[in-house]
Amino acid sequence: MKKTALIAGIAIVVIVIAAVALWNYHEQPQFCATCHLMEPYLESWLSPPLLAHAHAEESVACLDCHEPTIKQQVQELIVTVRQDYENPLKERDFPKAECFKCHEHGSYAQIAELTADYTVNGEQVNPHAHEIDAQAPEPEAYTGGPEDPDPHNTEKGELECDECHKVHRESPGLSVCYDCHHDALFLDCSVCHKDDEIAFSEQEFPEESCSRCHDYESTEQLIALTQDYTVDGELVNPHAYPVDPEAPEPEAYLEPEFYNPEAPNPHVTERGKLECYPCHKNIEESPLDSCYGCHHDAIFTVGCGVCHKE
Repeated sequence: MKKTALIAGIAIVVIVIAAVALWNYHEQPQFCATCHLMEPYLESWLSPPLLAHAHAEESVACLDCHEPTIKQQVQELIVTVRQDYENPLKERDFPKAECFKCHEHGSYAQIAELTADYTVNGEQVNPHAHEIDAQAPEPEAYTGGPEDPDPHNTEKGELECDECHKVHRESPGLSVCYDCHHDALFLDCSVCHKDDEIAFSEQEFPEESCSRCHDYESTEQLIALTQDYTVDGELVNPHAYPVDPEAPEPEAYLEPEFYNPEAPNPHVTERGKLECYPCHKNIEESPLDSCYGCHHDAIFTVGCGVCHKE
């Protein structure tokens, strides 16, 4: 009887020790990677250069930020067994108050004070304190939606940390600003955007508007600047299109659904001095492959008349 009680007691102690050890291991980042889906996240924690590793160097583990409830852990176990999960996982959003728990600043105002001397290309630009341009249009003109915050309105525009600072992937940082402030120029919006009745994304700008700041004063100078431009090793000046003597009329370049007899033929220099904005967008992706609508496979050595006989 005593022997049975002793064995039972030893078994209980072993179970308790194993349970404690398992629970402690459960709290380690390595435990998360027992699911192969989590391996890239563990790798970003173990090795630079992402912010996850910066957290690891400060002894911040996964569960310090990701605090699942027992119910959530059970649900995660079920979807893992069923393999009913997204891959990669949906990115989580964290309120800035969560970041403030550990970082040396306790408010957005303190962050703005810490970055007061931040510079971009020698210009003092505080990324956390945006002044309002008195001549700028209403917030909806910046973003496309009146419910979206205007980042230049400090009362509405205190961005969440995770919009610029990512943990498990590359952080966009100030490139978020460059969607509007192209070439890292932090001029007042109204320097270029004169019409406060039209959304920024819909405004059109004549070449003279761009040449006020860029290092050319005329189309001819721009052509000279890009005379050595190459595509796949072939010398192609995107701003100077020679005329193909066998080329069809301008309307033949255009797809039927976009037919417009008044549209410029980019291969006729007198009619085809395109404005900057059709190819160079400011707050959306630039269609730098616009030439490839006709020059498929980026082939520029073949004249139009080789294929277009009539």
